Amino acid sequence: MGSLEIPTSIGFIGLGAMGLGMASDLQRRPQYSVTGFDIWPPSVDKFVAVGGHSGKSPRDVAQSSQFLICMAATAQQLDSILFESSAIDALPRDATVVLCSTVPPTYYDTLPSRIADIGRPDVAVVDAPVSGGTLRAANGTLTIFAAGSPDALSRATSLLHDMSERLYIISGGLGAGSKVKMINQLLVGTHIAAASEAIAFATKAGLDTTEVFDIIQHTSGSSWAWDNRVPHMLEEDWTPLSALNIFVKDMGIVVSTGRAVQFPLPIASVAEQLYISGAAQGFGKEDDAGLVRLFLQGTEKSKIQKGGSTPSLADTTGPPNETVAKVTVLGLDTLGRNLAVSFSQSGFNTHVFDADEKRVQKLIASSRTVCTHNTPAAAAQAADILVVRARDINHATDLLFGPGKVAEAVGRNAVVLLSSTVSCSQARTLERQLRDVNPNISLLDAPVCDGGSPGKSPISTMLYSGSDTAVIRASGVLLAANRVFDNVRRVSGGPGSASTVKLIDQLLAGIQLVAAAEAMAFASHLGLDGPQLFELLRHAAAWSWMFECRVPTLLKGTRDADSPLPALARDLGLVLDEAKGLVFWAPLTSAAHNVVLAAESKDRAGHSSTGVVRLV
Repeated sequence: MGSLEIPTSIGFIGLGAMGLGMASDLQRRPQYSVTGFDIWPPSVDKFVAVGGHSGKSPRDVAQSSQFLICMAATAQQLDSILFESSAIDALPRDATVVLCSTVPPTYYDTLPSRIADIGRPDVAVVDAPVSGGTLRAANGTLTIFAAGSPDALSRATSLLHDMSERLYIISGGLGAGSKVKMINQLLVGTHIAAASEAIAFATKAGLDTTEVFDIIQHTSGSSWAWDNRVPHMLEEDWTPLSALNIFVKDMGIVVSTGRAVQFPLPIASVAEQLYISGAAQGFGKEDDAGLVRLFLQGTEKSKIQKGGSTPSLADTTGPPNETVAKVTVLGLDTLGRNLAVSFSQSGFNTHVFDADEKRVQKLIASSRTVCTHNTPAAAAQAADILVVRARDINHATDLLFGPGKVAEAVGRNAVVLLSSTVSCSQARTLERQLRDVNPNISLLDAPVCDGGSPGKSPISTMLYSGSDTAVIRASGVLLAANRVFDNVRRVSGGPGSASTVKLIDQLLAGIQLVAAAEAMAFASHLGLDGPQLFELLRHAAAWSWMFECRVPTLLKGTRDADSPLPALARDLGLVLDEAKGLVFWAPLTSAAHNVVLAAESKDRAGHSSTGVVRLV
């Protein structure tokens, strides 16, 4: 198309926030001459100011257009353009209509016959919804999901390539592109709502949200929506880059389509209600990141808590202790074993205990300089640093205060490093219990988060929070732990702060896992190709770490032993317990928790987090 001497005539109807950028980008290209129309005259004036041409009506624009691009907001508006204004009838022979609007897939069920009924079977139609926002629209770097007949796609492919950075040709004919866009919007809309819930939770818990944002970018709770929308939340600038009302419409399309085909969408339904509630609060014409304000309503409207960047390990530990300390590790799972080896190699007098003899033998095979013991109390005797790798708070409490009385065995100024997923309140209760045993004992709250690029080596992060005294005492151990973890990061605040960040990571990961299962099951119900859809969406705004890491297992129908349902149910339960204590509303977490609990009850034997797909 670019080699033609005479520019291709393009008609562009709908010069809103997205349409104006798309039309302007095409007009800047010498191979196109673009005539635009919008019912709002100022939008037409803006288009003319950048060199575009204006039409008096949709019919007027269509009369000379080889391609008619429509960027309307709703199916009703498309009908008004194509049929009520007689734009279809006015098109030159063999023209092509490119519909970039997000509309229900069912709109395409009768569209070809309606066009044929008015005597224009020569007009080709491409179902080509777009994704990417206003900036990418203006830069010609949108993602486009295009579907239609082979003839229609052949006519429009070159134009669609010029309008996009990523063009995906979707099999299945008219409507298939809109189905893919609908699944994309289900995921993006849910992820934005989840990010809003998470940032508001962090604010309610008194965390530094700038710090939380930076940490979650590298953990299993990460998503395109997190990276793209949370900066808007932190700035509290609601200038509409993508208006909240768009998701009122798009999540409405998702949920109404689910009802029409009798398919349950528990997570999407809650997200839709959140957007409707946001619009009811007056946020509809503002940026969709402003949904976070819905979670911060109250007698005194909260402001998002912000602060500086996360301190680095070198900034917060001080110089390593010169005296070689005794370090004890209780719990020799893979991580505990690797920590013990690292401590030993770093010169610490390292002692260990695990009730599982096989784990102990694996450690001995890795390092013969580590001392093993038959009881946890013997291993912890006079320890300067006690690392506890417990399943949960009950396991940790039993180890420390149970029959073995480990808390009484450690050294006078010991630091207990709790490397388990617990709630903030549980961590602080544990600290008080330790101080009751010995007022000189300190607690470092040190949960572990996973992340990284799928298909590559995983990235593990140990977060830690506690008093400056505890951090200084444990400085050498923390530096040695940096040989096991890709990141070792201090979280501002005392014990419990790091665990709250871990719970926020689990909040996001749990919601995004359930959304991924719901989306892929819905797509299968609609007849979409699962593997193709996965490849498309992993490069689109629908991306999340959980989507990319868990959906392949789901598609294979296998189990993921690394992501057990009981653990996820437990962690989401901790989030909800903590939210209740903070008097914080967490509707998406609650919905995800219920789905996971239901999946667990139906899949006791499998214990795989991807089992949630069997519920939907």
